[in-house]
Amino acid sequence: LLIGTVLTSPVGPAPETTLQGIHLATNTVTPVKLAFSSETALEDARLTLSLPVGVELMGYDGQTDLSWSTDLEEGTNVLRLPLIGRTAATDVLVARLEHPSGAKTFRLPVTVNE
Repeated sequence: LLIGTVLTSPVGPAPETTLQGIHLATNTVTPVKLAFSSETALEDARLTLSLPVGVELMGYDGQTDLSWSTDLEEGTNVLRLPLIGRTAATDVLVARLEHPSGAKTFRLPVTVNE
């Protein structure tokens, strides 16, 4: 499941974007890809994920907030997220991309069905 290109530049007129929602089944790994498109290479960008209630990232059991530094190449950069729905819920996954040139927040509605 690819959630489209979500970034044209870290600095832009819309500091926040809501993406098309996804559906997860409980206790099933669903691969979700977030595509970040950058007009230029960005070194040392900071990516932060806030997972919704009832959702985990495979390998990070129980962690709801994850953050790391990464370099983005010019063009499309794909982040692969193996998400697992743990409990039925509807909430929002928040991805925040920060760089010295600016920041942008993306909201991805997530529904977990039993």
